[in-house]
Amino acid sequence: MKVAFTLFCYENGKLRLQVAGKFTGHTARRILELLQSAVEFQSREIMLDLRKITSIDSIGVTVLDWVKCQNGNLSVDIFPPVRSLGVEWLASAALGKFSENAHSYRRPESQKENTA
Repeated sequence: MKVAFTLFCYENGKLRLQVAGKFTGHTARRILELLQSAVEFQSREIMLDLRKITSIDSIGVTVLDWVKCQNGNLSVDIFPPVRSLGVEWLASAALGKFSENAHSYRRPESQKENTA
């Protein structure tokens, strides 16, 4: 899978860094360099959008630890990754009924059509 990250710079000085794909190894190191550069250039408000990452390793976690340790030097809003949910799972969740396989839908008895 391809890895991409996009940096948006807004007029008010905010930065938005969007990451797609694996947040691992070289990519995570490069993102850390970008965040560190932002601090050097007085960018204090950053939005780190991780909603499209597919995996994270210890280097990616190190980046998040670095952000946490900035303690006032940096204001970062992190948009965490969201697991894709299938239509069947959403239907099950909406009805509050799950079968043994959490991804399969089972219609509650009270909602089954009466064929008698």
